[in-house]
Amino acid sequence: MHTLTLEQLRVTTNAGGIAGGSRTRPDRAEALKRTYGATEHDKWFHERVQQGVVEADDPNTQCVSHEEVKSSWAAKRAELAKRI
Repeated sequence: MHTLTLEQLRVTTNAGGIAGGSRTRPDRAEALKRTYGATEHDKWFHERVQQGVVEADDPNTQCVSHEEVKSSWAAKRAELAKRI
C-alpha cells in the first residue's frame, strides 16, 4: 500500500487571466439550481415514502381493496356525469 501526501498546494485566484478574476457561467448556475431542486424533490419524495411505510405498518391503518376503490370512483364518476 502506498501513501500519497500533499506537501504544497497553490491556488491561482485570477480565473484564466480574466481581469478581476471573475467569470460568470449562467449555464452552470442554472444547472446548480436544477440540481438543488432535484435534491429537494428527492428529499421530499423519500419523506413521503417513509410516511407511507410507517402508515402501512400501523396496525390501526384501514386497508381498502382495489375493488372497493374502483367501485367508489365509478360511483363518483357517475354522479359527476349526471351534472354535465
